[in-house]
Amino acid sequence: ATATLDWIAGNDSLARSVQTVLAHLDSNVFVYQNYLARMLQSRDQWLNLIGSGIGVSKDAKAARRKLEAAVGGVITSTIDEASRRLPQDVARRLLPLMHYASKNLVDAGKASALLSLKEVPGTNAKDVADWRAFLSFIMTQSGTLRKSVDVRCGFPRDDSGEKNEVKNCLAEIRAIDGLAHWLERVYALPDATYSDEQWAVLVALFKLLPVAVAELHNLFREHAVTDHTEVALAASNAMGSGERPGDIALLLDHRIKHLLVDEMQDTSLSQYSMLQKLTAGWTLDDGRTLFSVGDPMQSIYRFRDADVSQFLRARDYGIGTVKPEFLRLRRNFRSGEHLVHWFNTVFGQILPAKDDPASAAIAFAESTPIDAHAGQGAIAVHALFDASSQQEATHTVDLIREQLNDNPEDSVAVLVSSRSRLLHLLPGLRDADIPYQAVEIDRLTDLPEIIELLAITRATCHEADRIAWLGLLHGPLVGLSWKAIYALVRNDRHSTVRELAGDPERFGQLSNDEQRRLESFLAAMDASQNGSGYLSIRQRVELCWYRLGGPAVLHSDGELQNAQRFLEVLDKIEAAAGLSDIRELESRLDREHVSSVAPTDCKLQIMTMHRAKGLQFDHVILPGLGRQTRSRDKPVLNWMNIAAGSDDNQLVMSPVGSRDSLEHDRLHQLIEAREKEKDMNERDRLLYVACTRAKKSLHLIGQVKTKNEEMAIPEKGTLLQRLWPALELEFERQYANFA
Repeated sequence: ATATLDWIAGNDSLARSVQTVLAHLDSNVFVYQNYLARMLQSRDQWLNLIGSGIGVSKDAKAARRKLEAAVGGVITSTIDEASRRLPQDVARRLLPLMHYASKNLVDAGKASALLSLKEVPGTNAKDVADWRAFLSFIMTQSGTLRKSVDVRCGFPRDDSGEKNEVKNCLAEIRAIDGLAHWLERVYALPDATYSDEQWAVLVALFKLLPVAVAELHNLFREHAVTDHTEVALAASNAMGSGERPGDIALLLDHRIKHLLVDEMQDTSLSQYSMLQKLTAGWTLDDGRTLFSVGDPMQSIYRFRDADVSQFLRARDYGIGTVKPEFLRLRRNFRSGEHLVHWFNTVFGQILPAKDDPASAAIAFAESTPIDAHAGQGAIAVHALFDASSQQEATHTVDLIREQLNDNPEDSVAVLVSSRSRLLHLLPGLRDADIPYQAVEIDRLTDLPEIIELLAITRATCHEADRIAWLGLLHGPLVGLSWKAIYALVRNDRHSTVRELAGDPERFGQLSNDEQRRLESFLAAMDASQNGSGYLSIRQRVELCWYRLGGPAVLHSDGELQNAQRFLEVLDKIEAAAGLSDIRELESRLDREHVSSVAPTDCKLQIMTMHRAKGLQFDHVILPGLGRQTRSRDKPVLNWMNIAAGSDDNQLVMSPVGSRDSLEHDRLHQLIEAREKEKDMNERDRLLYVACTRAKKSLHLIGQVKTKNEEMAIPEKGTLLQRLWPALELEFERQYANFA
């Protein structure tokens, strides 16, 4: 992404494209780099559209037709669904009321376009402007359905009953499940065509992206690395297409007889495409089989490009020419009877009643317990009021201790939506002497063995990094006292540690043992730095670490594995036998998480809800349900793929004039709203996954605030808010005792 900026100084169309896109992003280089990097990460989703770039008018027109057709398809399907739900009687009653309001507004000197509508709008994409006009008098400025109307909407006080009639229509709309939501969707729809300004930015972007891909390939070749997307694209290209299969596709066609796909609900677009190519030409009863297993209610990996709509598409339309038979499994072999019934009751209210591929909505499907678990399973709600994070952690520690004492042979798991929920809990468990295994919770940068390796890396790359050098001198690998270090650096803030150690007067103030330690350290650093011409930075750091006796200070195989993970990360981001930016290494390390070492008889595990998928525990504790979850970063530009029935997925892309106009770009807001809906639906499924890990008992811990001696409702966006329809009465009961 950064390399494309080198083209900006030219005088050709590519330079103008870079300038256009950069200006489009308010000339913010950081945003430009991040956006292009994000586009490159998902290049398998758009490469088929732009290929090697849109260089001629014919290509641009074809791409524009394709993209606008995709936008039109979204508009049409949205209007269709809203029209299907809206009773014709209500629509016909609203039409004269709209004319009445419009005439009053015109008489009051306010412009209105509603008088031109003679009938309820149609359901084509071209009718979207009429729909916005038709709904405008019953919608607020924020795009939500009004609760009432007044003179500002064209309904004066001394009317002849029109205001009451509108109220009746609004009440009927609200009484129909989901109708208000779909009308609000229609009201927010964009036009079906791009403005010339929008299209100019998209064309510039389409010219720029192939160059960014080429620069990425150069980077791959230079460092002999690749990424998962490139592997998938290479495999797809090797397979060819259905019309022109590649040699590998022809070879595999004779060898592959049976395909088994597990976790089908987390299939990405590129993986689905690969399945289509692998099964191309398969026919019924030709002896070949495709068997896929998946639970769409457990699709929780959107951040890894999983798209649950592909599961629905495979179920409803098949995979290419293969039409699998769909079987729903309902028996729950894990959880006790009472837990299964609770899951059915609660998630029947939370999860959608109907599948919707566009918003990644998966309808809830009930399960049934097995006879062996009859009468088993318990659910406990722990309501906390005005509790701080520390107080909630203390309560959780007490609950964990109780579960371990009462059930010494049972497994206990604490599942959290994010690692930040453990800020107070883990220290509380250590203070209470409760052993636990934290599964992929600890950051590499928080571990002592990694702190030493990071210091060696910094010292190897930058001789003037005094903090790293002095940290190593005082650390376990060298072991100089603070007194000795002070003798070395006293009254000199500018010389390097090596220069200071070469001062005979300073060196002479150290004891014989300290001099020996310092000389061994400098020899190890010399060996590391002397190899800069032919050794990689990873090899130099590893060499120095071994010379300093790094492995000897480790206490377990787990610590050695952590050290190896550090060196692997270092290997991945190395540039020209060094590090261009040490902060990049630290940032990458912050994203690496490892499991803590626990006794073999440890019964307590702590992990994220995502990590718990596929596992089961006797007792599950879910703390922090009333705390806010981190919201998704809002991108400057956006795109989405639409699973268009049995046809290929369609790409909807939205540029905007500037970052300041994001809130006013209807197409961008449409995509953003769909992404938020997908996030919310996946968050509900994540909660379902967490709860259904329990075999014997499930403990829900949530806190709410109080005001004026009354219990408030949970904060918006929390998992407790999603559970509130099922838990509200229990919270009220516990609050009565609390108050």
